[in-house]
Amino acid sequence: MQSNNSTSDPSSTLFGANAFFSLDFGQTWGGQIQGAGGTNSGDPTTAIGLNGRQYVGYISTTGGMGVSYSDDGINWTSKTGSSASSLNKNHLTIDNSAYSAYEGYVYNAWVAFAGYNSMRLSLTVQPMMGGRGHLQSVSVTQ
Repeated sequence: MQSNNSTSDPSSTLFGANAFFSLDFGQTWGGQIQGAGGTNSGDPTTAIGLNGRQYVGYISTTGGMGVSYSDDGINWTSKTGSSASSLNKNHLTIDNSAYSAYEGYVYNAWVAFAGYNSMRLSLTVQPMMGGRGHLQSVSVTQ
């Protein structure tokens, strides 16, 4: 997985949080320069589950939060963590402890810079359905 804020040079186009892969130890590369799972606004964060599923978190094109996941690094599915705008400072992690009751849960956190939850940390939890379940968002700070 390649996760960065790719832009053209000079910086006039934002390609978003993209994903690249190599199946031959870096001799050749494939992937999506326009964003993992589709167009997005960057600020990437990544995680890989014990089952090999790859996750890329990012700011969506609407200013909300999104997460894309892939089992093969080629085909990506996008999920919306929040469709609110003015969200930033996102972080993504996964519980990879095989002994945890929450193994496989994906945690996506961010800060809202406008609106009701302004300057509050929010957390989206993706249950053990490996990206197939629904996302639940809660505010974790007052």
